[in-house]
Amino acid sequence: MTNKQNENNKIIKVDFQKKNNKESKHVAMLLPEAAFPFNLNADTMLILGDISLAKKIWKGYYEHKLDLIDGISLQCLVGLNVQETVSKLQEPVKYKIFIPNMAKGSKQLYFSDLSPEGIKLFNLLRRQTETKNIKPWTFIYKKLIDKAINEKRSDQKLKEKIDSSALDEFLQYFDPEYQIKIKEFLLNNEAKISQKILEIDDLK
Repeated sequence: MTNKQNENNKIIKVDFQKKNNKESKHVAMLLPEAAFPFNLNADTMLILGDISLAKKIWKGYYEHKLDLIDGISLQCLVGLNVQETVSKLQEPVKYKIFIPNMAKGSKQLYFSDLSPEGIKLFNLLRRQTETKNIKPWTFIYKKLIDKAINEKRSDQKLKEKIDSSALDEFLQYFDPEYQIKIKEFLLNNEAKISQKILEIDDLK
């Protein structure tokens, strides 16, 4: 078996079309697009609102280019589809977020685009029993914001207005300097920042 095949076998791929499997008559399991195992002895999982950055982090880890992020060793990473997950979590049907068995009880960090939908997903995850203690990974958000400012990469205009209460809840995790920067992008410029601009070297 080649190294590439070996690496591919380490990715837990999930068929997103099957995520409506009912756990009971009133609860449906909401599965991610993919889950990536890292250091199983660690105690921190990352939930990402997209799998593009997830793939970069996973590749960097297995190529020994990114062992730690902000001094943290990841246990596993779960990639969600933001639009579909936000839609599902606002339905009358009650959904349960998929958490890998290895990560139950682990610390939970969150990262997504700096956008109304990304922040809305964080807000909704905080209201789920299995992710009620999740926090935004401010270290990566700051890297994203700084790169967008330095390289003028925030030209994607918003297609929707941001929920003010969801934004307020999100902002409380940031220091005043970055609260101002986030408001500048989302409220004054009405622009979002895609996580796709980040590369492995940005996270070191």
